[in-house]
Amino acid sequence: NSQKIVVSFSTNVAAVTGDSIKLQYLSSCGNSIPRALKLTNTKLNAPLAPSIITISTVQTNVCGARKYRYTAPNLSVANTNNGAATGYVWSLVGALSGSATIDSGEINSQKIVVTFTSNAAAATGDSIRLYYTSDCGNSAIKSSKLTNTLLSAPSAPASITMQTKSDVCNARTYRYIAPAVLPVATTTIGAANGYLWSTPTGTVGSIGTIDSGEVTSRIITVTYSSNAAAGVGDSIRLLYTSLCGDGKTRAQKLSNLVKNGCTPIAKNVSTSRVPNTLSTSMEVNVYPNPTTSQFNVQVKSASTEEVFVRVLDLTGRFIKSIKVSSNSNLSLGSDLKAGAYMLEVKQGKEVKIVRVVKFK
Repeated sequence: NSQKIVVSFSTNVAAVTGDSIKLQYLSSCGNSIPRALKLTNTKLNAPLAPSIITISTVQTNVCGARKYRYTAPNLSVANTNNGAATGYVWSLVGALSGSATIDSGEINSQKIVVTFTSNAAAATGDSIRLYYTSDCGNSAIKSSKLTNTLLSAPSAPASITMQTKSDVCNARTYRYIAPAVLPVATTTIGAANGYLWSTPTGTVGSIGTIDSGEVTSRIITVTYSSNAAAGVGDSIRLLYTSLCGDGKTRAQKLSNLVKNGCTPIAKNVSTSRVPNTLSTSMEVNVYPNPTTSQFNVQVKSASTEEVFVRVLDLTGRFIKSIKVSSNSNLSLGSDLKAGAYMLEVKQGKEVKIVRVVKFK
């Protein structure tokens, strides 16, 4: 019954036919005929989509821990057509999203920092998405393709230094030395964190045994019972390990020269040396690899001897050992921290080395 009133509407839609305000006078002689006037309400929409998403790099050269910052524009204000934005909502889509975690900010913050455990480049569909919230509803989504580039495993070692340690008939020992400095990270290649040797191959190489150092050592020595010179295919191989994966292999021909005047070892005489070679008859399957929890180790062998499994870090430092029966399954790794490790599986004189990775 006031001369003026102010009315609030919880709906944001425009007035249509039948949406009216009515007024009539009151008097002692009765009420007047009502005056009806259609409402002038116009539609108030949700905010427009954010205009841009700013993507900046924070840390892109660390394997398994690549960080990017995503920044949203300031909240949009209301105008005659659109309501004011009240907040933000972020999301990630695509294959890379499965390796992403927000480690700074929240999904409704203006800025977030995301860490990716994947080292892959962004592909079609790998996107960061953002929309505004408001009392008029959510805005349309702004989508921007991720800028992640590929971070590759290290290149092959530049060289392998070979030295003759002992030139005794039927027990010739050579020292193999990897470069002293592990490659550091660049914008495209991850840092190396260790070495991995393959036992020598070829006619001469196949009878070599590692008798000093491990396959993960920087320096190893190998003893050969053959007195022949290295031929085509007689090689030693070395690669760098990293959290981006194993690097490319450097293969170098053995430096063995022929040694004359030696009496061959009789076939029925065996040496006491225990070879530390990679097995070809024993099968070792580790899955899942990489993992976020634990590894399942499956050993298949024709032998019934017990199997010894040692866990080493990439510097060759011993962490733990486990003894299991032949042709059995073993679960391990739930107590290991995130990182890369070497599993040394040994049965009798056979040894198999498997590199495994555990993520957070």
